[in-house]
Amino acid sequence: MTEIYITACGKKDGVGSQILSKILAIMFCKKNNFKYVHSPLQILDYKNQDPFGEKSYRIGKGDEYVKSWENFLNIGEGFFKINEINKPRIDLLNGITTKQITMKDNYLWHDFDPLKPIKNCNKKDVLYLVKEFPKINFYESKLCEEVLDKLKINYLKTSKPKLLFNKNKFNIVFHKRHTGPYTLKKNTNFKDLNCRVTLNTYYIDLLLELNNKYKNENIHKNENIQFWIFSDGDKSYFPEYEFIQENIAYIKNHPSIKINMMLRSHPQETFHHFVNADILILDKSSFGYVAGLYNSNLVIYNPYWDKQYSKWILKEDFINI
Repeated sequence: MTEIYITACGKKDGVGSQILSKILAIMFCKKNNFKYVHSPLQILDYKNQDPFGEKSYRIGKGDEYVKSWENFLNIGEGFFKINEINKPRIDLLNGITTKQITMKDNYLWHDFDPLKPIKNCNKKDVLYLVKEFPKINFYESKLCEEVLDKLKINYLKTSKPKLLFNKNKFNIVFHKRHTGPYTLKKNTNFKDLNCRVTLNTYYIDLLLELNNKYKNENIHKNENIQFWIFSDGDKSYFPEYEFIQENIAYIKNHPSIKINMMLRSHPQETFHHFVNADILILDKSSFGYVAGLYNSNLVIYNPYWDKQYSKWILKEDFINI
């Protein structure tokens, strides 16, 4: 029996973007009855957002750091591995030459469709190398759930950081990317389609809404709620907050609401807390986005080019509940 094999490869950006590509590849294969082949992570772009990755590469341990992510997520378990498949390979990595996109299209928002060039090749028993896949809104909810349920099982099979949560409390977690108004150029266009900046006021408004909602419910009294902000920024990015301890702050004018400020934590620790949050509030980040896919509780989505998963809600939807 001849098969069509697909592997997700060719990306060199951050861990979130690369892992999301592999998750979408698995969904793409399931939808089209193809065989997913797992290509392990090879390199990660840490930029200014991951000091642990930056240090690892600086001291010559970048490969070890990348492998630690591969083990941490454990996505490849139960799938074919790239070194196990001895098949002819067809390169579909370039979206322009494969006519999946034109120079006029917005790359980040574009709905790639590798199915067309695969059909045009009209070859089976080969391994297709693919970089971009249809976004998650392309797939039915049931298919997404089946794939994510398997990946969640894989994830729990390898060791994880200790959770700082008090599980007897209701843990509400915010992700705040370090890019904030304090490093922006004066002419920053917040309405630009590709702008990924979320101002602190967005989170403050939502945090206060959450606090008011749950403190008035019998299930979650105010003292049983714990707020957490995970960010790769430092204290200077949070001028609206008053730090009363190294990792404890409150919003100015709201001293009764204490917040655990987890600044520049190890990204695997951050990811694991995102996965286990009772409520997770996302930023415009593929890192948080992927963690949100692993979270089985309530996730509040912040719109950008990685489309909304069907089980998530928007900020305005939550406020109107």
